[in-house]
Amino acid sequence: ALGREVPLGRGRAAAAWGAFAPPLRVLWAWGLCPSWSVNALVPGPGLDASNAFSSGLFEELAKGVAVLLLYLVMRDEFHDVVDGIVYGAAVGLGFNFMETIGYMTYLDSLFGPYAAGFQWYHRQVLELFVGHAPCTALLGADIGSARQLPTRRQPLIAVACGCRAATAAHVPWHPWLPLCPPGHAASPLAPVP
Repeated sequence: ALGREVPLGRGRAAAAWGAFAPPLRVLWAWGLCPSWSVNALVPGPGLDASNAFSSGLFEELAKGVAVLLLYLVMRDEFHDVVDGIVYGAAVGLGFNFMETIGYMTYLDSLFGPYAAGFQWYHRQVLELFVGHAPCTALLGADIGSARQLPTRRQPLIAVACGCRAATAAHVPWHPWLPLCPPGHAASPLAPVP
């Protein structure tokens, strides 16, 4: 396994898949969740926690499905934990790229090009390797390890644990947003994956 390389074309395909497939599912899920949470919860910590958990859950499930589909399509090239980490991180980088474009477009329409530039710097420089890529790499690692497990039950448990780990790693980023509104001293460093 050491010394083996993931072909660049497959890594690009994983990033492209992460850029287009998961964001569509996340947008669909986000259309359902906020309407429920705003109607069911009082504004405050409960609503913030619900938004943080639902965004982590929906985004990681969507990216996890993308990594799982890559595993099913490229089963001969998906050997172990290292391949899972590489393909998972590539899907996470693609997702981060598309999410950055979405936020840049939105903020440019509201506040102008400086806000869009700040969003690019924030997502592509400050948190590129601490946001979506490592969360999805966690899930990819468990999908890669599932390939090596002997019984039918163990891979399912490994993938479920990977999904829980990725969601748990993603959720803590979101509660920072209400604590650091624009203009707050800590807002440039407050991650919002």
